[in-house]
Amino acid sequence: MTSNLPQFIFGVEALGLDNQHDYVAHLPASLHDREALFAALQQSIGLPEYFGQNWDALSECLRDLSWIKQRRVVLLHEGVPQLDPQSLKVYLEVLSECVRDWRPNEEHQFVVVFPRDAANRINEMLAQ
Repeated sequence: MTSNLPQFIFGVEALGLDNQHDYVAHLPASLHDREALFAALQQSIGLPEYFGQNWDALSECLRDLSWIKQRRVVLLHEGVPQLDPQSLKVYLEVLSECVRDWRPNEEHQFVVVFPRDAANRINEMLAQ
């Protein structure tokens, strides 16, 4: 996985969310392990039944999103998941790669949002 800085958004204010045109998946701040994260993602973004509960499967699903009708899919984190440092880094790298993988004229736009106060922590973690 790449360690390039992600294309995340810090603070939801500038997005101008529109519930008719945007699919907004909310993730709570209280996620403490990988299993809880996967369960929350499966529920909030509606990951398909074939989701394999691992990082590669998550990456594959977030690069597909064919089950969502809205073009812009926003993954809105209420806080940074409280995963162990290695799992958090892998999660952030998967998200970053998926954001970059969607091209401007494709079926979907995948947007990942974290709270504004998480920017330094996330950027430092991915710069390592």
